Amino acid sequence: MQQQPWRPAAVKHNRLVAIVDRVAYHHAYYDGQFTYIEHNADTNDPHDSGFVLLGDEALELPEIPDERLITVCLHCLIDRHPYVGKGLEAARTSGRVIRDGDSDDWISRTE
Repeated sequence: MQQQPWRPAAVKHNRLVAIVDRVAYHHAYYDGQFTYIEHNADTNDPHDSGFVLLGDEALELPEIPDERLITVCLHCLIDRHPYVGKGLEAARTSGRVIRDGDSDDWISRTE
């Protein structure tokens, strides 16, 4: 019997995507890169989750350039940055949240 070559486990990608800050997303090994999450429930695209996630650096820019934003499946986002899970749920409820750097809690932002 011929042995099958080793294959990595297949990742189950989600059909829903989020728009994320490219710089914060690629700093996967530094928790806390994402500090702002916004959710827009009124999206017409069936694949758009309505989430936008940004890091501190992006929030300080007067305007965020398009090339700084990328589209990522939600499963990959949560797999790479597990701490955003609670933030996504909080943003879905309140619309916008920021991450408190001291407590790591996601706080509703109404402005």
